[in-house]
Amino acid sequence: MGRTARKRKRRLKYRECDDFSLESLQNTILLKKSMQSLGWKNDSKLILKNFVSTGRGVSSLLNIKSNQKLIEIPYNLLITCANAFELDLIQNLCKASNKFKAQEILAVFLILEKHKNKNSKWKFYLDTLPEELPTLPWLCTEAEFSTYPSYLMAIVSKKKWDLEIGWERVEKSINSSWICPCCEQPLNRVVTLNAFTWGYVVVNTRAVYVDPGVAIKLFGRDLSNFLSDAPCLALCPFLDMFNHSAEANTRAELICVGDSWKYTLTTLTSYKKYRQIFISYGSHDNDKLFCEYGFFLIHNHLNNIRCSLEEVLSVSNISLNKKQRAFIENRCLPSDVYVSTTGLSFYLKALFYVLIKPDVEWGRVIYSEDYSSCDIMFMCLTIKKILSFKKAKFIEDLKKLKYVAVSKYALGVVDYMKNKIDLLDIILEVLDSYS
Repeated sequence: MGRTARKRKRRLKYRECDDFSLESLQNTILLKKSMQSLGWKNDSKLILKNFVSTGRGVSSLLNIKSNQKLIEIPYNLLITCANAFELDLIQNLCKASNKFKAQEILAVFLILEKHKNKNSKWKFYLDTLPEELPTLPWLCTEAEFSTYPSYLMAIVSKKKWDLEIGWERVEKSINSSWICPCCEQPLNRVVTLNAFTWGYVVVNTRAVYVDPGVAIKLFGRDLSNFLSDAPCLALCPFLDMFNHSAEANTRAELICVGDSWKYTLTTLTSYKKYRQIFISYGSHDNDKLFCEYGFFLIHNHLNNIRCSLEEVLSVSNISLNKKQRAFIENRCLPSDVYVSTTGLSFYLKALFYVLIKPDVEWGRVIYSEDYSSCDIMFMCLTIKKILSFKKAKFIEDLKKLKYVAVSKYALGVVDYMKNKIDLLDIILEVLDSYS
């Protein structure tokens, strides 16, 4: 082995265990150069790097202060439904069918632009998009899906259904005689199920929210004849390179600067130069992150285990009178009835208090959280029973899933379920400290 080969091998070994810059890659050079030619200014000196912990992400050559603008993207650099409707093929698609969702239209737009290759004015951005799909649990096979735990199946089935219905709408709208103008192939050989799935997932995992009123105003046309929902999605070059952290705190805004609109992202967290800069996709627990983006965080302080009224009643062996049931249904059963590593949520404690004190006025104690030690003891013991049952069920579900899991999407669920069981163990330890 020659000296050059040995040096190359050492560099590769170094890269496997350290972060390294992606600034010399052709795709990165083209992305930045194209964006700057269209009005983007990299005032924060942002650079792309590969991080051992997260893969591709964003850093800066400068120290980033709290309340500093990270990035401002001119509106003309955003891919919106307005861009999609500039294509005759998409207008024809809409004329041939009922209304589409914005996500479906953007998915088809990405397919057509990607197919143009060098002839697409968006090539600088399209080349940065991943070919490989993230480990979204709703991309699995039917056999794998049938073994998912019931609570996850309820979330995943909606996402799976939306994708399938979206493709059905698109497929039925493509006239068999339509020809792709750039290659003269039948259009249904360009817009295929695999291509649509890729485009749909890219939009689902990378799009940002924009004010639909502004989007319609800037387009100058009413899109309600074409869309069944609001044109509130946009793909934002470079901005979608930022990775998520539950600890990050950011503010995203579409603002008017002078005569032009810009999508602005401000960090409320400071970062040292060369360190990875994270943004927040929202206050999401792992259920949301996994089902929407295809990843979950090992340590996420927003993680929790949700509980139902039926589970609490079954374990506590308590019957409700009409007054209790009315109060619980109207006041104690919003979406945040859960237990986490910090203990029982406000509404879960309220639910318990109504159960164990049927003949008192509940409001004062609930809203001041002035529970007795006996009340807390009962709550913790009951929740421990519920969580132990859930853990046993999760372990059983995990065993079933392992037998059929083949795709990376189902294997991702296997890892996710293991993390869920670990969370249950941590919460059970926390509850032990209370009791």
